[in-house]
Amino acid sequence: MRANEPPVANLAGYKDVAIKIHAAQKARNRFIHSSLGQDPNTKEFKVAVGSARGSVTSELQKVTLDDIRRAWREVNSAGAALHNPLQAKRCHLIPDP
Repeated sequence: MRANEPPVANLAGYKDVAIKIHAAQKARNRFIHSSLGQDPNTKEFKVAVGSARGSVTSELQKVTLDDIRRAWREVNSAGAALHNPLQAKRCHLIPDP
């Protein structure tokens, strides 16, 4: 390393971080790009999921608070995994809501 170059972060585990980020995106997108509502008959919450890759498909999927928390944890964990190799100070996970 030359004197004027910034130090390179420890990127040895970048593949594991990329896998965590991809899983977090998938979990997040299930809620962000879909409509969430409550079934008036059963009082269950459902998310309307659709896709238009090749053919148009849609379905209603039951969603629990645990599903939402699981997605939140994946996003939170992936953010910490991305932050930690780049910073000298460790990023602490935000407590569950």
